[in-house]
Amino acid sequence: MKKLLSFLKMMRPINAFMAGGTTFLGYWIGLSPFSAKASAAFVLSAIFCVGFGNVINDIVDIKTDSISHPNRPLPQGIVSTSSAIYFVVFLAFVGIISAFIFSFYHGLGVVVPLLLLSLYARYLKGTPIVGNILISLLVGYTILYGGLFGERFSWLILPSILAFLLNVSREIVKDIEDAEKLMAAFNESI
Repeated sequence: MKKLLSFLKMMRPINAFMAGGTTFLGYWIGLSPFSAKASAAFVLSAIFCVGFGNVINDIVDIKTDSISHPNRPLPQGIVSTSSAIYFVVFLAFVGIISAFIFSFYHGLGVVVPLLLLSLYARYLKGTPIVGNILISLLVGYTILYGGLFGERFSWLILPSILAFLLNVSREIVKDIEDAEKLMAAFNESI
């Protein structure tokens, strides 16, 4: 049970469910032409894709997380790196399949963010501002994703921009906090 909860913790369930909620808001506000059943699939795909991004980030950041986030499952050794890799593949698979079931465009609308999240985790996480902008664009994108092909899709642009702007500042603050923790650990080791 502890291991199962650790996998859930790696997904950052609050962030994942917030993405699912914003996807549903996009579906509802944008008057999506798809059924309520489809909206459940879009919400599920958003949740699993955000989980994918968080887990792949943990895999790549295991060394720095042992200092800045030692309570996470990978640095604690509760979840092995190989188990986390299998889990990240599972999350991507479910996210992609649940989107492609209803629409080719929704499927593409999931594949591209997954590729961007992989790129971010591998190359852009340590890049100030650029990485923050990419993640914030994806946060703003969730509301647009839910409302794809909706009658009132244009109504989603302003909320999407606001979500982007709010998240940029949040990402910068998180980076500053992580840098402070790493510097403190470095100073203690000297």
